[in-house]
Amino acid sequence: MMDTMKRIAAALLSLVVIVVLVGCDQSAGDQNTADGQTVGATEIPRNVRVLTVERSDLEEFLEISGPVKPVRGADVSAEEGGRVELVPHDRGDQVRKGDVLVELDRRLLAAEIEADLASE
Repeated sequence: MMDTMKRIAAALLSLVVIVVLVGCDQSAGDQNTADGQTVGATEIPRNVRVLTVERSDLEEFLEISGPVKPVRGADVSAEEGGRVELVPHDRGDQVRKGDVLVELDRRLLAAEIEADLASE
């Protein structure tokens, strides 16, 4: 049993020596390039650019084309008809409760009120 263990150990040691010798086959100054060619002591010069890495802010944006719909919408209507005199806000502006959305021309309404008061 001991004899067999010695033979196995000797075989493994021989295998390790062979692998090491095959791996060290190249001469000390030689190197392999990416395409498998061996470069000797005179190395092929390469253009190298060195950059300093710094932390900076990253701005990301996404440009999408297509129709855009609001999250919420509202239908606006007037109790009386008339010509629109002024729209003080642009489309998409935020408004608060009580803000004027549309001003109508009140001259026609004022004339009707006067006519009603005069006829009484």
